[in-house]
Amino acid sequence: MDTMNPPSTVKADVTRLKTVSLLLSSTPIAPHQPIMPDRPPFTADKRTLLLPLVLIVVGVGWLLSSLGLAPDINWIWTLGLAAAGLLPMVMHGIDKVTVAIGPFFLIASLLSVLRQSGRLHVDHEMPMLVILAGVLLLVARSSMIPVPQWTVSATAPESRSATAANGE
Repeated sequence: MDTMNPPSTVKADVTRLKTVSLLLSSTPIAPHQPIMPDRPPFTADKRTLLLPLVLIVVGVGWLLSSLGLAPDINWIWTLGLAAAGLLPMVMHGIDKVTVAIGPFFLIASLLSVLRQSGRLHVDHEMPMLVILAGVLLLVARSSMIPVPQWTVSATAPESRSATAANGE
């Protein structure tokens, strides 16, 4: 006889397991139904592609630096800047916000590599970034670049037409 589990405890455990099993078997779960119905399971899209690519590039840069084949560069910082530039454009496309943020961080990443490899002094890097920010903000003002969808309210056209009808 088991001294750790008296017969009454074992019997109660078996009863609980049977109850749980019965509850689970009475709730049909279709294994083929996707968790997110708008997207089939395991579909590859550009959002799931970015992280593996960034990890591979960071690893290759880190390995090349460790082997002495590439300049000693802080790859995590530099590629983090590049990812901060690519991510908005990949996730949201080209609009007035991403056209300013994306290229800014991509060029900041490039300037970071130049500074860390001794080809650019920080006294030149910072003014270049300020000038770049101004130029990108001017470009973003262009009427050819669309407004981000998240800034456009679904009721905005209705409220504008109501305001125009009231003569305001």
